[in-house]
Amino acid sequence: MGLLGILVCNLLKRKGYHCTANKEVGPGPGGGGSGNNPAYGAEDANEDTIGVLLRLIMEKKENAAALEELLKEYHNKQLV
Repeated sequence: MGLLGILVCNLLKRKGYHCTANKEVGPGPGGGGSGNNPAYGAEDANEDTIGVLLRLIMEKKENAAALEELLKEYHNKQLV
């Protein structure tokens, strides 16, 4: 997880969401949970939650623009 991932994770935590860079072991053998939506699944087995979120956000231009605005707002608050 890069710095952008850490930033997004911190922003999500402030909004009440839970995110982690570590893989969580789910129920069942091999840690695979049942009922997962494949649309939100990781293409790569090593891709973490933040990576999936960023990939899904960046797939649409509107979401990417909103993320950039959010990052600018966060950066401006850090400078003050």
